[in-house]
Amino acid sequence: MPATDHTYSHPSSADDDWPSEYFPDQSEHISTRQATRHTHVVGASNNYASISGIPTRDADSPQCLGDGRAETKEKNKRHIKGLSMSPGSPLHEIQSSLAPAQRPCVPIPFANKLGHFPGLMHRSSLFSVGRSDDEPRGGEAKSQGGYDLEVDGPALSMHDKAVWEALVDIAKERDHDLSTPLLTSLSEIARKCGAEFTGSRTTNAVRNGLERLSRAHLECTLAQLGRVHGRLLAAVEIGSHGASVSFDPALTSALLGSDLNFQMNPDRRRLLSGTLAQWMHDFISTHTETRPLTLKYLRELCGFPGDSKRFPAALTAAMEELKAKAPELVTAFVIDKMTRSGDFWTILVTRGTESPKFVGFKPQASSQQSGLRRRRGGVVL
Repeated sequence: MPATDHTYSHPSSADDDWPSEYFPDQSEHISTRQATRHTHVVGASNNYASISGIPTRDADSPQCLGDGRAETKEKNKRHIKGLSMSPGSPLHEIQSSLAPAQRPCVPIPFANKLGHFPGLMHRSSLFSVGRSDDEPRGGEAKSQGGYDLEVDGPALSMHDKAVWEALVDIAKERDHDLSTPLLTSLSEIARKCGAEFTGSRTTNAVRNGLERLSRAHLECTLAQLGRVHGRLLAAVEIGSHGASVSFDPALTSALLGSDLNFQMNPDRRRLLSGTLAQWMHDFISTHTETRPLTLKYLRELCGFPGDSKRFPAALTAAMEELKAKAPELVTAFVIDKMTRSGDFWTILVTRGTESPKFVGFKPQASSQQSGLRRRRGGVVL
């Protein structure tokens, strides 16, 4: 199905609280700089400390991807084919649950549409502007439209979003069967995310992102299917010869096949230095026009992790960066400071010449919902 330009709007959802602790506006960006001669120690908070004078290892070496123990050639051969996983592991359980003849093939939807990802990912706080956090959290997450999103698991960042998108595109390039493990490597995922050099710091960031994605469970409503749920990744195993990643077939096929999947521009997004600018880039890319939105609504929708009083300045800086680096997306914006409280200020964005492109199911909004949107001043597609 060719990508086409449409106008469409989700029904607005009621404002909801999405509290989060303050973190600096930083995330584990995948490095695009040349690797230097040092190694990195992973701490409890996933920050990296450098020790000079020790060369980094190649990203695909056993010392980087595995535990460094010698394995026989035949065992490695079986491992990389996905035919022999350690008993008791999640991947082993998935593969053992059905005999090969019984396991249904689940083709990846729109395999020829690289760079297209579900609207849910860009119109919610699922991947927020805060830093990744391994502490478990759960409950209702802010989303625009009728998704009614609930998330259980670690806080996910824009870095984690890039890792998930990279995996989806790798799977699409191979016309992957979602019922089977995707065999790849940390360095391949990193390169797909835009990394030019894949040293240990870069691959460790990918490894940590995969681990968080495998613990993230979400439940949402899709207009065509109703309520769906599952994990962003069903299982991840990393060994001496690479990574074996299993998608949740039901959830992944639903998101990629039944939600609107918008074409993103990750190369342009990587030019943006701030995570709020990156989030706004993707959010605006899913709309043909904008209407005034309160800053409180946007702050909750993007999962801003700080004092609400800091958000107006942060949003202004993000929009200025978008104007400078993506003028085809944003040509101007105005923040109306009509009240004393910054939460009730509104922002109006003037779009550039670029129009959204998407594939997927396009439900028809009812006239009653359209009337509600006009009264509430929501954003439309």
